[in-house]
Amino acid sequence: VPSTGDVVDEHTFKILVATDNHLGYCDNNPARENDSFDTFEEILKLAVDNDVDFVLLGGDLFHENKPRPNVLRKTTELLRKYCLGSKPVSFQYVGNPERDFPNEDDPEVNYYNANINIALPVFTIHGNHDDPVGSTKTSAVDHLAAAKLVNHFGQWENLNNITVSPVLLTKGHTKLALYGLGHLKDDRLNRLMHDKKLTFHGPEEDPKAWFNLFVLHQNRVKHGPKNYIPENYIPGYMDLVVWGHEHECRIHQELAEGLVKTYICQPGSSVATSLCAGEAVEKHVALLKINKRMFRIEKLKLQTVRPLVIKDITAKEILEKCPRNASSKERSKHMEKYVENVVNGLIQDAEDLLTGHEKQPTAPLVRVRVFHDDVEDTFNPIRFSQRFVDKVINDDIVMFKKTAVKREDGIEIDADEIGEMMTHYDEDDLEGHVENIVENYFTQARNNDETNSLLEVLSERGLSEAVKSAVEKEDYQAISIVIESQIEKAIKHLINKNVTEETVNDELIEFRQRRSNMPDQEKKEVDEMLSQRKPKKTKASNGGSDGEEGVENANNEDGDSPIEIDDDADDVPSRSRGGRGAATRARGAARGRGGRGRGKNAAAVSPDTSPPPTSSRGRASARGSRGKGAKETSSRGKTLVQTTLTNRRSPRKASQAMHFDDDSD
Repeated sequence: VPSTGDVVDEHTFKILVATDNHLGYCDNNPARENDSFDTFEEILKLAVDNDVDFVLLGGDLFHENKPRPNVLRKTTELLRKYCLGSKPVSFQYVGNPERDFPNEDDPEVNYYNANINIALPVFTIHGNHDDPVGSTKTSAVDHLAAAKLVNHFGQWENLNNITVSPVLLTKGHTKLALYGLGHLKDDRLNRLMHDKKLTFHGPEEDPKAWFNLFVLHQNRVKHGPKNYIPENYIPGYMDLVVWGHEHECRIHQELAEGLVKTYICQPGSSVATSLCAGEAVEKHVALLKINKRMFRIEKLKLQTVRPLVIKDITAKEILEKCPRNASSKERSKHMEKYVENVVNGLIQDAEDLLTGHEKQPTAPLVRVRVFHDDVEDTFNPIRFSQRFVDKVINDDIVMFKKTAVKREDGIEIDADEIGEMMTHYDEDDLEGHVENIVENYFTQARNNDETNSLLEVLSERGLSEAVKSAVEKEDYQAISIVIESQIEKAIKHLINKNVTEETVNDELIEFRQRRSNMPDQEKKEVDEMLSQRKPKKTKASNGGSDGEEGVENANNEDGDSPIEIDDDADDVPSRSRGGRGAATRARGAARGRGGRGRGKNAAAVSPDTSPPPTSSRGRASARGSRGKGAKETSSRGKTLVQTTLTNRRSPRKASQAMHFDDDSD
């Protein structure tokens, strides 16, 4: 089989492939705010220097669903700098623009627009970080598409039955069918593919003459029974799959598991958004060449990536050299000194990762995971990190993890893995989603009359949707906005009902129950509320990382020989339960950030205005005077509603406000 480099270029597609650029990551940290942009600029420059036909992106161009104006400005400037020009585009678009680009007022590939000179076209799908939101299903990527700077394809409308049609491109004798599917929830897509409700419509004319390239942005690593996409769910007639979302770089083609002729290329992220082994793998982009039914992948190492070094150690091995009669303080000091030496060694190792590129940051990201049995053997990781403030960019260098417990039968039990498994208890629909867990927690508390865990002002669905937005989209104001809105709604309702001190509790309970019976309406209101304003991140500006992201490790084998595709297309294969095994959940960091944001905002919404309990108050009376068997409780949220209601009615007579005893925690 001849190399694609030996054939005439007029018949060969040259494509620069990258995924997960996460533009705007750490944009509130001056020391790291340019990391994602410097590497993205390097990618665009590689595309220009290698004279590619177009750039293909696999989702998560932006790190946030609603990027800040400065992030949009920087992105626009880079695309204008490298994508505009007088160079003619050397391939043709022969598809249906209204089908391929349905979200545009004037659907077309951008390089066919007579009012803008596109020299380097960019084709991209959306990921889970920059997914469409609101009633208009608008993604941050659509802002760039509206400016004719990128071509946003792979969009879907009906989530119950999805049809994927290719963007058809030709160059000389080579025909390329570019299939794309923007991110969906993995369990939903898994179910759609299993139920044959995701269909692919190929080219009608001479289908075996087309090279089939599929771009998707989903979990490849198994995170639960359905929370990933098995490789053998991919149609067997796909020649090559560009797999986005997974951050580990596995750039060379790998034969898809369970398929015969389908290969997978996983470029990985161009910027590290978590401190884990998968992110520490050397980062590359792919130079993909396609000639008729042959393809070749050449990896291009990225030179501007910030060095990342990671090491795992166990406290047990370290403390074996510590005297047996040592106190817990002495053991902790021994541990701290050992870890300090490890960090200094990693800092030296990071120097080997410097490429000499003028835009590569030199201060490394460092992570040491310490597995321990006893919490007394640990030390303060925050104080420890301050020793390296001028040498290491992140301030969460050390992470302590509990060692897996071994049962009597010899099976090891990892608390983190158990927690991961517990998030997948509902396999039918919203498996593993935090909003499902939050809503079920409060719903079960209400059904079981667990008065300490009841929501008395907020609705379960409204709060769960706010938590979902905070965790999945890093919208750190979502929770406080929803809480403020629901409290305001309750106050207006009580004012309209003209309640008295005697009837306010009953009316508030009835109001909450009516809203609980309309979960779909609650979800719609929250979605509209959050999509109609620009969020402002409340995360403190620091050098902290996003925690750990589960990325499956695999050894890549270089394969520079071209791949020839057999013309015999396969049908969609049957379902197989085979998989690669479980990996750590990739959303741990987002979950942690959401939690911090929630606590901060919640405190601003419902401050603790109740007086501190006196010594005469026992635990039995801590819930006020409702009685031991009462199903109603007093909460800060209810007190805030009642007090605000009274003050609005008589703003100049605050001293006459109704008094509510609230000793709740």
